[in-house]
Amino acid sequence: MTNEELKQFKAAISITAVAQNLGRTVERGRFRCFFPQRHAHGDQTPSVSISEERGTFRCWVCDDV
Repeated sequence: MTNEELKQFKAAISITAVAQNLGRTVERGRFRCFFPQRHAHGDQTPSVSISEERGTFRCWVCDDV
């Protein structure tokens, strides 16, 4: 996939909708991590942030999520 194709793909679909389709409950642009066992308290407070502008998400605890 080229960079241009990736940009078009990200523009065509909401990253929030993707997270919800994966079973995540999204509240105010945040949801709980896919790997709560990596978190000291099981990710009781959602640690994954969504960027709709970029079409990305990031867990602030896990290095690879």
